[in-house]
Amino acid sequence: MSTRTNLRQTKRCATALTAGTGMALGMIAGLADAASATTPAPGITRTAWQIDDHPAAPFALPGSYPHGDVAEYAFATVPAANDPAWAPATDPDTIGYHPGSRLGGDACQVTADYSYFQSYVYLPVGVTPSAFSLQMSVDDGARVTIFNAAYPGGVTPGAGYIYLGADQLTGDLASYLRTGSNRVVITQVDDCAVDSYLDGATVLAGTDTVARGYGWDGFLQPINDTAHHTGEASSIFKGGSTVPVKFQLRNADGTLVDPGTAPQFLQPVKGSALGASATVDETSYSDPGTAGAAFKYDSTTAQWIYNWKTAKGDAGYWYRIGVQLPDGSKQYVSIGLK
Repeated sequence: MSTRTNLRQTKRCATALTAGTGMALGMIAGLADAASATTPAPGITRTAWQIDDHPAAPFALPGSYPHGDVAEYAFATVPAANDPAWAPATDPDTIGYHPGSRLGGDACQVTADYSYFQSYVYLPVGVTPSAFSLQMSVDDGARVTIFNAAYPGGVTPGAGYIYLGADQLTGDLASYLRTGSNRVVITQVDDCAVDSYLDGATVLAGTDTVARGYGWDGFLQPINDTAHHTGEASSIFKGGSTVPVKFQLRNADGTLVDPGTAPQFLQPVKGSALGASATVDETSYSDPGTAGAAFKYDSTTAQWIYNWKTAKGDAGYWYRIGVQLPDGSKQYVSIGLK
């Protein structure tokens, strides 16, 4: 049996592994529903997978390499972020790429064909994942490149390669992420005419799957969102005043977005009593309260705003206030009323 036949049989037998973070609400330990009151941690989100699959002539390799070897990518060129050929992947969550090999013939490790996939991962202010990796099923190999403010030209970590027949999970790439938008590009290589695919693509923060969603950097002033801005004390407003609740929505690529559907203000939940030494540390606002539950959009500042009109009788306690975003996700912050 020839070496090439052995390689083809090895390829057929290769297997692949398939695969919100949460945090306790310390400020509202005294809530009536504290036994079950948890909220997702300020979430890392991403955009749907896109594909840039140029049916270009395969590249001739100058030597024989193992399937998906690092050297094979010397002939690959990652398309620009604004390349007009980018299009939605078959599956926005897992890619679902199964074209079959375009190499033709019975050649292995002689020519290479490349396909590219991208998703933007949004890392909110104040959030640092314990680890960051990508998992997928791929034939013949995959390489991960990350573009962001620190690496505008892209960086390909040594831990960012996946090989056919090996553990199809990258190493930890967290140190290459930066706050804000991170463009993550997978280059898939086909080096043998038996098959070609990339599926089951999963982005992991620690052991949790990074889902599609809005980029969230927390509530804006005058509320101190301590989950995103360390070193700030939780805001305490005067009971009976108006609390302006503001935020901006971004796509995971970092661009500000108006989703068209208004986010909804969630009913505030009363928590534990303020300490005797607690004092008002925010400006007292007298604006009229917002009618209904829908936030109002200010196109000038690209902010969603809801004026919560409190009552004097609400004073003396912590409250959890929140918003339900158009994608169904919820965000919370704790404030006090004195």
